[in-house]
Amino acid sequence: MNLRKIPRANLFVSEIGFGTWGIGSDSLGSIAYGKTDDQVSRAALVEALKLGISFFDTSDFYGYGHSENLLGSVFRNQRENVFFATKGGLLCASEKDFSIKHIENAIASSLRRLQTDYIDLYQLHNPNKQTTELDELIPFLQKKKKDGSIRLIGLSADNPSDAIYFIQRYSIDSIQINFNLIDQRPIESGLLELCEKNEIMVISRTPLCFGFLTDSEIDIDNLPKNDHRNLWPKEQLALWRDARHKFSFLKQEFPNLSMVEIALNFCLSYRAVTTVIPGILTSDEVSMNAKVSSIKKFSQNILEKIEKTYKENTFFLTRKNE
Repeated sequence: MNLRKIPRANLFVSEIGFGTWGIGSDSLGSIAYGKTDDQVSRAALVEALKLGISFFDTSDFYGYGHSENLLGSVFRNQRENVFFATKGGLLCASEKDFSIKHIENAIASSLRRLQTDYIDLYQLHNPNKQTTELDELIPFLQKKKKDGSIRLIGLSADNPSDAIYFIQRYSIDSIQINFNLIDQRPIESGLLELCEKNEIMVISRTPLCFGFLTDSEIDIDNLPKNDHRNLWPKEQLALWRDARHKFSFLKQEFPNLSMVEIALNFCLSYRAVTTVIPGILTSDEVSMNAKVSSIKKFSQNILEKIEKTYKENTFFLTRKNE
């Protein structure tokens, strides 16, 4: 497993990370990708560390703490070998709380569930430009950084426009953003370039676009109960379902690579990206994702072809809030 240095810290993390939204699913009515089995989830976490994955991204919103509980119980005796990146502030799909009081309590609760006395990266979960509390909250997090409760401060952004705004206004160490073959807004907007220039860690979220950038055909009419993709318009799901076929030339260029390998390798071919966090549910998925680290990164020529294909096609019903 290749490691990449976090720009503003003397820390290295696996370039393939583990997104844990899915393993928190089906707890207290939460939604992600349907029902999960904790025994299977625990086995996947163990296998991940065995294969060199050290970066684990979670949130107190994932299963309302269940995802953090799983991480804490599995890694309580191997804390020095893992990097915990968690989030706070998102209460439900339509409600957020970025008050100092809430975040202070959220950090304490996350520390308890993760069974640790420090959080490697604490991220605010999907604030936007109108989140005025950040003016007081970021300095508060800086104090938590000084007292050792958290080591790094990050923001998980809804879109590149918000991310750029945060970078220009606040002193932060990390940005988490959607970035994949069919969502190249971080390139278009100049966000990746800005992060590289300012030594901001980039975490590539949804590198497989909710499972649509795999070799499997997703039946959008029969998704599992409690699968968040049911909340998207069918027209949008259809666009994503058919999207991988627009990049068929990559399968011809790299016949030995699966679509998963192509999709993850695309993200990792940009120097600004520190780690990618595909959502992982099983040990088999761990193995499939981890081996991407051994693949040679795409050349500039290939990346230009990919960017050109993206520009020539439409993958979103709307492109609001870019």
